[in-house]
Amino acid sequence: GVRVASTPKDFTQGTIEVTNNATDLAIQGDGFFQLKMPDGSLAYTRAGNFHIDNDGNLADPNGRLLDPGIVFSSGTTSVVIRTDGTVLAAVNNDSSLSEVGQIAPARFTNPGGLKSTGQNLYQATDASGQAMIGTATQDGLGMISQFSLEQSNVDVISEMMRMTMAQRVFDTVTKAVQSYQGM
Repeated sequence: GVRVASTPKDFTQGTIEVTNNATDLAIQGDGFFQLKMPDGSLAYTRAGNFHIDNDGNLADPNGRLLDPGIVFSSGTTSVVIRTDGTVLAAVNNDSSLSEVGQIAPARFTNPGGLKSTGQNLYQATDASGQAMIGTATQDGLGMISQFSLEQSNVDVISEMMRMTMAQRVFDTVTKAVQSYQGM
């Protein structure tokens, strides 16, 4: 018979796509963004499609806030996010930028042990180990790229070829079993 033995998680770097949104972020290298869930727990994601919500918080498309929180004052006209995660903002078209927070990515000893909760979110487990929070570009964490989103790390063409090969092997085995039954 055939059965699925496991479905491994692949957290290798995907291609980086440049966008026009100042709050689109990508981690180039290892690391996850931390999000505060409605129940107070933390979730981790590599999806950096953030926006500024009505209260000035940096949040994901579903309203989950980045942790530690980044809050922009009303009238913020420009946002600059450095590769180390330092967030700067200008208010009312002022030419000077002031620091409003620091994005602190997390990494895990065994990211493959993270539990998928859907919507590109993961939770820490005993198998993944505890989250190690740090500063981007230090301690093995990747750098943060502003105006960028990480795309899927799946190569569709090679995966289709692998699926076709697996299907042909399955067909061959099926025909062999049928021939054996016929004898």
